[in-house]
Formats: sequence, C-alpha cells, structure tokens
Amino acid sequence: MPVVISIDAKGTVDRTLGLGDVATQASNTDVMLWVDFSQPPQQDELDLLGKTFVLSPRVLLHLTKPHRGPRAVRFLRCRLVVIFDVQLDAASKSVQSFELVHLIGERFLITAHSQASNVIPLASQQIEDSINTFGFTVSTLTYSVLDALVDRYDAVIVQIQEQVSQLRDRILEQHETEGVDDVYQLTKQLGDLLQVMAPEEELISSMHSPDSDAESDELTDAFRDVSVDLQSAIDTIDQSSTLVSNLLDTYESLKSDALNNLVKRLTVLSIMLALVALVPSIFGISLNVSPFRNGYQGYLISLFLMGILGWLVWMVARRIGWIA
Repeated sequence: MPVVISIDAKGTVDRTLGLGDVATQASNTDVMLWVDFSQPPQQDELDLLGKTFVLSPRVLLHLTKPHRGPRAVRFLRCRLVVIFDVQLDAASKSVQSFELVHLIGERFLITAHSQASNVIPLASQQIEDSINTFGFTVSTLTYSVLDALVDRYDAVIVQIQEQVSQLRDRILEQHETEGVDDVYQLTKQLGDLLQVMAPEEELISSMHSPDSDAESDELTDAFRDVSVDLQSAIDTIDQSSTLVSNLLDTYESLKSDALNNLVKRLTVLSIMLALVALVPSIFGISLNVSPFRNGYQGYLISLFLMGILGWLVWMVARRIGWIA
C-alpha cells in the first residue's frame, strides 16, 4: 500500500490517510498531498491517481517503467524528475543505484522508489520542520528529498575516498605487488557513480514549484545550496577518478622500475660470472705446469683472481647506481 501524507496550510501533517482518501483531500485547495509508492503501483491505483490529479496514463506510466538515467521533463500538469539513490555493496564492492521517480504538481507530489532505498521515507519524516522553515509549498517537500539524497551521496563518496586512499598507500608503500585489479574496480565504481549523479541546473530547477511566488527566499537559497553540494559531489568523483587513473600510471611505473632494477642485477651477475669464468678458461691448462708443479697453487691463484674480478664488478655496479 502507498503512503499518503496530507499537509494543510497551517503546517498540520496527517499520516493516517489511505489512497481512498486522496480524492477528498485533493479537492481542498488548502491541502498538499504526498503519495509515495515503495512498490510499483497497480493499474487501479494509477487510474485513481489519473482521475484525481487529471494526469494522463502516459505520464503515470513513468512510475512503473525503468529509466536509463537522471531526467527532468515538464508535462501539462506536472513535472517528471528522476534522480538516483546510490550505495556501495560491501560484499561485491559494486555501486547499487535505485530510481527515485517524482511527479511534481501545484499541490501534489507523487513518488516511487525501491524498498532498498530509504531516502524518500527519511525525507517524509521531516515534513513538519521543513514546512515551518521554508513555508507551505510542494518545493519544500522536494527539497527535503534532495537534502536527504545529498547526505547519501556524501556517505558513498567518503567510502570511495577511503578506498582510494588505502589503495594509494598500498601502491606507493609497495605493501603488495599486485594492485591493478583494485584500480580497475575503483575506476568502474567511479564511472557507475558518474552515470547516476546528475546535479545539472535544469534538473535541480525542475524540483522547484512552478509557482515561484510560493517559494520563500530561504527556500530558494536552500535549493542553491543543495545544487552546490551536488556539484561538489560530482567534482569530488571527478577528482577521485583522476587520482585513480594516476595511481594506475604510478603502479605501472613502479612495476617498470622494479623490472629495470631486476634486469640491472641480472646484468651485473652475468658480467661477474663471465669474468670469473674467464680466469679458469685462460689459465686452467697452464697453471698445472712449472712453476706450479703440484697444481694446488694454481687452483688457489685461480680462485683468488676470480674473487678479485667479482668484487671489482660488484663495486663498479654499486658506484654507477645499478645496485643499491
């Protein structure tokens, strides 16, 4: 069953109504109605809404069908605004998005959302304070939704920033040798967030009341403030995307540097072995004849020369910076 909330001009809020009371309440010009669906409305419910608020079936169809992204459309007697609630799934580390559909009229607000999202229910719990602060207008209700949505965006952004910070520390401090998978996962999360977070001025302005005279200066300023907050959220996501992209470059640079160091060490080792092997190759036959008749002196001299050559190669490699 949908939640039906009635608000009169004095700020009195009635949450005890059902969908059958909507027609009676809608006839009162001093009453605003908020009808919220946490499940897709049935056809008989859509018919009742269409008859009560004089809305076409095509407009009401937006309460049931999925949308490809944020949008704002002006119809004859209402405006459609679709925004998205988001959260991070701790298990899969993926971004989950939930549509928040609004049909906004002069004296009514019809919303539809997933049961997994609590943004609209949270906003509906603060009607009394919002009406007392910003006045008797539908924009007060839509502002409450936007304000609750900004809080959700901020929470998700904090989680993303923590992941980015942890990944940066692991890569730069080289606590792990493989971090590219996490970089790609974060890149996907940030891309998914950018697809559903839309603070465009047109979308925000569509949440306003069509009667601008009904809005107080405080409410206008509040909408501007929430617009700035949403734009700041987008800017933070953009900055995080740039940082993650730079982390991938840093990761590849560190891997390349580690590979270069390994090649240098192997090169030094190859030179050492080649020079050390040169001694017995040259003197292996002649050291067993006079003046080294017993042969043991020849072996000792050969080992000494090999050790000296290996030490010289090692010292030269350290001096030119090939070996730390």
